[in-house]
Amino acid sequence: MSSALRGKFETEQLKKNIKNQLNRLLMQMDDLEKFKDEFDSMEEWEEEKRETEIQLKEFQEFLDRTVSGDMTLVDELSSVQIAIQATVANAFKTPDIIRLFANKEPDRLRTKLAQLQRDAKVKKIEKKQYLQQQYEILLALQKLGSKLNSDEQSFIKQYQSRGLASAQQISSMESTIKRAQSQISKAQD
Repeated sequence: MSSALRGKFETEQLKKNIKNQLNRLLMQMDDLEKFKDEFDSMEEWEEEKRETEIQLKEFQEFLDRTVSGDMTLVDELSSVQIAIQATVANAFKTPDIIRLFANKEPDRLRTKLAQLQRDAKVKKIEKKQYLQQQYEILLALQKLGSKLNSDEQSFIKQYQSRGLASAQQISSMESTIKRAQSQISKAQD
């Protein structure tokens, strides 16, 4: 195998491994939330959550080193970095949405939004949780460059202006996006 083909193969393997690792960590976060009541104590749950957050931070550091050393991976790794930074900073609270965002899956985000709206209509989900997840999905779609209709854009603005989204969440997400865009610009120069 030529070195160019081997390099391409290794790059593809690295991308696949990174996505798998991200999905594993996000699934772990999701499981922690789903099975919170099954832990013996709140302290045990908090410890598991802290350990997962540490793993996410370590993974972020690995991505930072990788991106600075191999600029051909910047585009692929940037969405993963944004997702991790958002998780660590709690800009997004729903691991499912983070995973779809990191994997650049706007169609699946739209499907999740439709499912969420159905659940809200039949009162299967609390209103506060519905509003938070709707905001997260619409924000993720917007950041992925998907076209939002006027109602969706209005919802984001209203959600932010009513203080439902904390200023910390908004500024954290915005600074994360700016850092990733800056890294992409530097890599392309």
